[in-house]
Amino acid sequence: MKILIISDDSAFINTIDSYFQKRGHSSIIYKWLIKAMDNLEEIKPEVIIVSADEYPRHWKSLVQFMESGIAGNKFKIFLYKKTPFSEQDSQKITKLKISKIFSKLDEVTINNTFNQLFTSKTQSVAQTKKKIENVQNDNSLIITNPGTHNFIYGTYSFIDNTNLLFTTTDKYYEPKIDENILKLSYKVNDKLITTSGKILKISKETNIKKIVIKIKG
Repeated sequence: MKILIISDDSAFINTIDSYFQKRGHSSIIYKWLIKAMDNLEEIKPEVIIVSADEYPRHWKSLVQFMESGIAGNKFKIFLYKKTPFSEQDSQKITKLKISKIFSKLDEVTINNTFNQLFTSKTQSVAQTKKKIENVQNDNSLIITNPGTHNFIYGTYSFIDNTNLLFTTTDKYYEPKIDENILKLSYKVNDKLITTSGKILKISKETNIKKIVIKIKG
């Protein structure tokens, strides 16, 4: 997980950086927001944490830049704001892609703010296993969306020994060529198979998506 912290407040930096380090993730730290924006396309952060009080004008530019998709589409933005936003900014926030706003640096607040980044992935693994074990249709397949970690349900058929065709009607899933599927699970003769794969080809027919996946291993 690529984590970008933007602040010149050492207490803020140390608190946030320490939280992620304890969970096995290091942080990229910038003290100048404009400099960080210059490098966003290269960094492609998945989590951005900004001290909004320090950059009252530019934090909005950063959010809009990320929403453009230039630095990737898989990201979450968190704002630290000790004082309330103005009425004008509050209205703008409702239209921006901001995951959460927090105003304190105590342990409870930090845990409540960022635990979502870890619990969703852990729960998805356990839930996937449980749901797949209950699948009755032998050609059912579930993959884990690499961006959101949500479940994508569908059916499969083998093209050859290493490639399968995955068909889904999930309207929210937007697959990409060369995208790595970290977890896909299906049954063969009542045996649960869990592996990974890579998307080779995509075709769409009305509400149906047909995806050719090369199975790894």
